[in-house]
Amino acid sequence: MTIKELRAATGNGAACEATIAAQVESLTRKETAAGKPYYELVLRDATGTLTLRAWNDRPAFALCQELTAGSFVKIF
Repeated sequence: MTIKELRAATGNGAACEATIAAQVESLTRKETAAGKPYYELVLRDATGTLTLRAWNDRPAFALCQELTAGSFVKIF
């Protein structure tokens, strides 16, 4: 599924299971107001961009530590 297709499928608030293949446009480590770390991940494919956040208490946080801008990922 493309990012554009995902947006169309979830535009009305509906849940949707999908697999997206995209390139990491940017990856930024940030902190909440309470000082808890998280990553902000911007993915891009030919149809658009998608911003995801990986919180420090989730498995995706450790995976983000291994990524760099330009990496290709598959999100399930």
